Amino acid sequence: MGGRQDIMMFTKSQYVSALVALLPLCATALPATPAKHLVARASGNPFSGYQFCPVPQYSDEIKTNAIPNLTSDLKAAASEVADSIGTFFWMDTADKVPVMGKYLANIQALNDAGASPPYMGQFVVYDLPDRDCAALASNGEYSIAKNCLANYKAYVDAIAKQVQAYPDVNIAFVVEPDSLANMVTNLNVQKCANAADTYKTGVAYALKNLDFDNVSMYMDAGHAGWLGWAANIQPAAQLFAQIYKDAGSPAAVCGLATNVANYNAWSVTTCAAYTQGDNNCDEKRYVNALGPLLEAEGFPAHFITDTGRNGVQPTSQ
Repeated sequence: MGGRQDIMMFTKSQYVSALVALLPLCATALPATPAKHLVARASGNPFSGYQFCPVPQYSDEIKTNAIPNLTSDLKAAASEVADSIGTFFWMDTADKVPVMGKYLANIQALNDAGASPPYMGQFVVYDLPDRDCAALASNGEYSIAKNCLANYKAYVDAIAKQVQAYPDVNIAFVVEPDSLANMVTNLNVQKCANAADTYKTGVAYALKNLDFDNVSMYMDAGHAGWLGWAANIQPAAQLFAQIYKDAGSPAAVCGLATNVANYNAWSVTTCAAYTQGDNNCDEKRYVNALGPLLEAEGFPAHFITDTGRNGVQPTSQ
């Protein structure tokens, strides 16, 4: 799962604060008047009034790996989409952090030239030791057995330095997909049990040390098919609130991200048969059920939801 760069788009419900449409390419002609306003942080919608800048690395991967397999009549349209859709950039190894700096420098230059609306930067923090502990293909570069929590903290510190270098660029982070959700449902897996303290400490460290005025953060919250079940949703709310408080309730933590790199529908009229027993079968139901539970635990969270892979329903997965 290394290098998982997926289109993240956002929708809005009672507890969802971010709404972002498909956006034009960075090379669009720019007006002369620069826009300098920054995010309203957790009290507002940090995406409002901004556009996403497409990630060249993602575009190159689409053109290299996907477009050659398409029919000729789709290739041109697909290439245009690859060049024009803004995505979150996955920092799944420490050597991706300097690339983040290059993207922020480009965004700053475009905004200084008068981009309207201004561009923002969007990134996934994804390098916990023994990450994604219940999976086999996405374990990452750091090992708990080799005392790599220190390496993870250095990775976060390097990200923090990049943020500090661009205080006028609005930045959004999704923090550690598939980490805390495993602490809710997969502690019977020995690797997950062994990782519990490291995951909690690492995520709290990231939240605390990336708490800057120009940053908005969203902890990963799995998806409806994982934590939406009655047996899972309350323990999940308690865990997310615990980590939020352990980090000192940072002002930059806006809430949670759901369905990251997954396939669940945002909203369906009828729940698919394979979701039987899960009253929160889609992401809209899930976030509206989870929101009040988080508030009761002292975490007034908003949500963003990845809808980049869920265009065909039901998925039969």
